[in-house]
Amino acid sequence: MELEVVGDDEQARLERLLRKHRKTLLALPNVHDADIGFELAGGELTGRLALRVYVDKKRSPRGLRVADRAPDELDGVPVDVIEFTPELQLARDDLHDPVIGGVRIQNVNKPTGGTLGMVVLHRDTLRPLGLSNHHVMQPTPVVAGDLISQPGDGVNILGPVVASDKALDCAVCALGSRASSFDIYGLDPVAGWTFARLGMKVVKSGISSGVTFGVVDGLNSERISVMPGTA
Repeated sequence: MELEVVGDDEQARLERLLRKHRKTLLALPNVHDADIGFELAGGELTGRLALRVYVDKKRSPRGLRVADRAPDELDGVPVDVIEFTPELQLARDDLHDPVIGGVRIQNVNKPTGGTLGMVVLHRDTLRPLGLSNHHVMQPTPVVAGDLISQPGDGVNILGPVVASDKALDCAVCALGSRASSFDIYGLDPVAGWTFARLGMKVVKSGISSGVTFGVVDGLNSERISVMPGTA
């Protein structure tokens, strides 16, 4: 839903209530923070203002002592209990296990790395593979049995390049014993595939460019120019 901007007086009133009750709220078991904001219901903001407390894991009120339960409201303002566990976001250059798209990979025989586009499945065997560009995965000239590492440290090996096409500037590598996911750094998980269409909106996640957006404005070119640098 579209949220309305809260007026100065109403926000100041909520801030006073939070200052008044913060110590009591933070003393409740499992509560690690409290703020004011819009109530959440089913993962969606309702537009209703509330005092909000954050817990690592929601528990049934029946399993808590009455004194340990968050009140339904304080001074007429609802109290919303939100399950939230802060997690440190890994960087694109870090080791990712499971392997996801949008993170750094490097051919052990190349001085520079690039971006792993995403995890895909082999059409026949459904084996997970890492998809990237030919110019990222393959040096020139191509070395037989090229190995790809993630991150680009030459130590944490994913596996060899198993197929590549210089004309299409694409390549895939084995992922070895590393777990994998269809997640892409900074984006939602991939849910399927489709053919490109003129005018289609597209998005990518690269180690240098970050998340960028574009539109398909041309198709069926027979030549691809590769510019130096990483995506």
